[in-house]
Amino acid sequence: LPWSESLIERFADKWDWKWLSRNDSAIKLFNSWTKQEISTALERIRSAHCKDNPSSGEDDVPSPVNMVAVKAIWNWADKHNISKDDIPREKDALLNLKRLSFINLNYIGEKQFTSLPKEIGNLKKLILLQLGDIINEEMVLNRLTELPIEICELPKLAYLHLQRNALKELPAWIGNLTKLKELKLGGNFLTSLPKEIGKLEKLEVLTIWQNNLEEIPKEIGFLKNLRGLDISFNKLTKLPNEITNLTELKIFLYDDEKVQLSEEQKKWVTKLKNNGCEL
Repeated sequence: LPWSESLIERFADKWDWKWLSRNDSAIKLFNSWTKQEISTALERIRSAHCKDNPSSGEDDVPSPVNMVAVKAIWNWADKHNISKDDIPREKDALLNLKRLSFINLNYIGEKQFTSLPKEIGNLKKLILLQLGDIINEEMVLNRLTELPIEICELPKLAYLHLQRNALKELPAWIGNLTKLKELKLGGNFLTSLPKEIGKLEKLEVLTIWQNNLEEIPKEIGFLKNLRGLDISFNKLTKLPNEITNLTELKIFLYDDEKVQLSEEQKKWVTKLKNNGCEL
């Protein structure tokens, strides 16, 4: 298939194919789009689907899972020599996984991976997805360059650890993971954060150390449940005024020699320190 048809087919369950098949103008429209335009449109469609179809809790009736998707995860695990302890090769055990962690030092070297299978979105009970950790740069565990949008279909995900990978962009759909309590992004190559990060109102820990950030979006001020924030070792020289809304911080790490604080921010930092915040 041409790349455009293949990309659209990947999202077949989200499209009204009967309507498309009888709408010549729609088909012509797709053929005229660039790769970037189609990618952007598909991301918005999937993000909207995640938003409009949230899971309601533990007693949800599970949707039927295509065995093709399950086998795709197994094939990916076999390709990267991932053990059965980490990726069960039994369907029910796989679909009931609550923790998926790849920080075992045995995966260093030939077992590293640069991408995740899109079928990971079928693991609806995942609470923790650990794809990185604080570790010496010489012992990088994985080298993820992008995240599959299907991660936003994990309705219970509360802990997403991505330290020491090779991410250059944090996608806007991250804002759909409204159950997140921890988001760890240190040691990547991020140059910016999407404003949608402000939707993660349950977030308690956000670490973005050692990236290439030049600014922080003002929407960070919506994260009023944050207890830990690490933005050290970036290219930041100033912070948004809205950051002073974060009054519950117990740990706040930043480059105080490079970042120029406003008078209001200086008062805020002093108050944090007086309340026992580690700076």
